Amino acid sequence: MTSPAIVRSARTIDRRIVHRAQVHEVFLTEVDEQDGSFLAQLPSTHAYFCDSASARHGLVDILTLMEACRQAATAAAHLFWGVPDDRQFVLTRWKASFPVATRPRYGVDPVDLRMDVTLEQPQRMRETLTGGTTRVTVSSPYG
Repeated sequence: MTSPAIVRSARTIDRRIVHRAQVHEVFLTEVDEQDGSFLAQLPSTHAYFCDSASARHGLVDILTLMEACRQAATAAAHLFWGVPDDRQFVLTRWKASFPVATRPRYGVDPVDLRMDVTLEQPQRMRETLTGGTTRVTVSSPYG
């Protein structure tokens, strides 16, 4: 991962790691395998992941934030926890909290996020990860 002063990346991670069909759907830009974190750059607009109500108020859309979290959790499963690349998994529950007061806002610069991913209560079958609770903590990469 780059230093906090130089966060922006010129490219995204491989789309296949986050189970996306097209590159423009990938928000993750950097992987830090040492501490299990990712950097993401959110689009200011997106045909699928944007809600016009949030954008009118300058807020990053909830769907965009949730998709970035989903991508971080999916990438962590493959890159950090040994889930094979050809294995798909089903999201059975989702709980998120993005209070308006702390939600990122669109401005002149792109919205960059740091996403720390941890696995709690892992479930395994014959040493293969089959489930667990993934926690994604979203923060500013600038400290």
